[in-house]
Amino acid sequence: MTPSLIAVVEQRTADVRSPIDGQLLAAPSLRPLQQVEAGEVIAWIQPLSVALAEAEIATLRRELEALSVHPTSTMDLRRVQLESVRLQLEWMQARVDLADLKAQLETARDTVQRFDAFEDSDVLDVRTVELARAKLAGLESRVEAQASTVDRLSPDLPRIQSEGSENLPVDAALHASLAVQSARLHALELRLSPQSLTAAIDGVVLTYRASGEQILGGDIVATIGAISVSRIIGFERQPGTLDAAVGDLVKVTSRRLPGENMTATLLEVSPALEPVPAEILALWRSTLPESGRRYQFSIPTEVPLLPAEQVEITLGSSAAVN
Repeated sequence: MTPSLIAVVEQRTADVRSPIDGQLLAAPSLRPLQQVEAGEVIAWIQPLSVALAEAEIATLRRELEALSVHPTSTMDLRRVQLESVRLQLEWMQARVDLADLKAQLETARDTVQRFDAFEDSDVLDVRTVELARAKLAGLESRVEAQASTVDRLSPDLPRIQSEGSENLPVDAALHASLAVQSARLHALELRLSPQSLTAAIDGVVLTYRASGEQILGGDIVATIGAISVSRIIGFERQPGTLDAAVGDLVKVTSRRLPGENMTATLLEVSPALEPVPAEILALWRSTLPESGRRYQFSIPTEVPLLPAEQVEITLGSSAAVN
């Protein structure tokens, strides 16, 4: 019997897009057709380049040093009531050191990733690779230690803000300067922290951008294709003469396995005409836009079907499979 419809097994894909501008840092294991789970990190976006980060860190460090050595500030910092300000300044300086170490860590991490890409070749000397990995491990330890120092020096900010409002004008000016520097440092820390990008669905990696590329906000970083399939979609061409109702059994024939006849159920029929997707128009050998009626069928249990696979659907009493 002539097939009633040429249909396609639905292929679900999910694009992973960058929410911000920055440099792409792909996960070391990212590769074509890699299986991923929903929520798994596949890449990071570094909002601020290492070079710009180091320049901003150097500027911020000099400004904090100027606050520490200014005669008026030094005299005020010796006063007991401004001890909290001194603690806040030490804490901020420790945070600047931490940001500096994190920038160095990103450079070391990028170097090791590039070296790993040539692991199976004779391009690099083994000693060079070992030194790069040792430097990376050392920086990771230093970042961890400096983070502990930052936590230990963290002052009681509500108390500092309260004291700042009660001090003399020169003291209030010092507090205001520290507040400005603290806000700048916080903004820098946010821009230094890579933002993770995760897979939205379980599936495999179909396409992805190379690590190191400069990405704009909204750009597609990777496309994930689902492995599992949930329905078959077909379109009836106008004028539309098929007689079928939801719940009817249909015969499904796979073009990949022409000898296998399978049974499926008609799940839904569109109540209105809608634009036919390009992949269906290609099956019709049509180059012009058309509208048609959508039919959705269940997935047969007899033979596994692949996403985007073409199948033939036969409606009517002859659809039952013996």
